[in-house]
Amino acid sequence: MIELSQKEIEQVTGAGLLSSIAGNNILKAVDLTNGFFNAVAPIGQALNAIPFVAPVHELGDTLIGACLKVSAGIGQALGGTYELTQPYHVTSEWGRG
Repeated sequence: MIELSQKEIEQVTGAGLLSSIAGNNILKAVDLTNGFFNAVAPIGQALNAIPFVAPVHELGDTLIGACLKVSAGIGQALGGTYELTQPYHVTSEWGRG
């Protein structure tokens, strides 16, 4: 008798299907969010010229970037395989990530 691995059991029962769908949806939401923030980045960059706006803007982008990375990690942990097409906004705008 052969013992099945957890992955094989999930494939046979379909248990991993719903979690992978949820994971892919989370990853797609992360991608769309990064795309939106990258699209409106020129507005934020222009507002950085106002005194004290740049540090607040950078803090906001850093927090959003951290949340998006955690969300992407959850999506991958659920079995999502969607490949992100957009770079993380904090990386695009501030050169770090």
